[in-house]
Amino acid sequence: TIITVSVLVMLIFGSIANYITRRQTLADVGALQQSSADSHGRALGDFLLQETNSLAILANQFSGEVTIANANYSGGPTAIQAQIDLFDKEWQAAVEAENDASPLVSSRLKNGTAAELREYRNTLQENVEVFLTDKYGAIIASTNRTSDYYQADEEWWQSAYNNGRGAIYVGTIEYDDSAKIFASDIAVPVYAQNSRRVIGVLRTT
Repeated sequence: TIITVSVLVMLIFGSIANYITRRQTLADVGALQQSSADSHGRALGDFLLQETNSLAILANQFSGEVTIANANYSGGPTAIQAQIDLFDKEWQAAVEAENDASPLVSSRLKNGTAAELREYRNTLQENVEVFLTDKYGAIIASTNRTSDYYQADEEWWQSAYNNGRGAIYVGTIEYDDSAKIFASDIAVPVYAQNSRRVIGVLRTT
């Protein structure tokens, strides 16, 4: 009887000790995971802030180019949208044919602004695709052939344009068709010179 009771007591205390040890181990692991998550979260936040600031500085350099692009349209809103839609169809045909030599696509990939965007991408190599649009959402210049010419129907564009008031957009990580990579989109408004009037949007992937 004494042996049986002793064994039972040992088993009970062993189970209690094992339970306490497991709980403590889980608590320690949880604390380590929380600390790691906090550290990674801060690092990611700092990284995105740095990327956003760099993109905003770049956007300030293009107010002249965007102003000229916006002035090239003629007619009212309906006529302007019809012209953009026509260019978008031409762009889509080039995308389907994988044709960067298309006059429209080539004009957006090989202008001076596109060269500056490529220099930015090559310097900050976490950027895989950078492009600039006018106030109507049409592509002015790009490092890559984007999947669309018209961008104003995209959530990121609407958020950054923000009805002409401007805002910073940071997207979730998802697959980007034109860049062929899982990434996050960051978009910032382009303001008119010495003004808070939004005249375009600059986006990076």
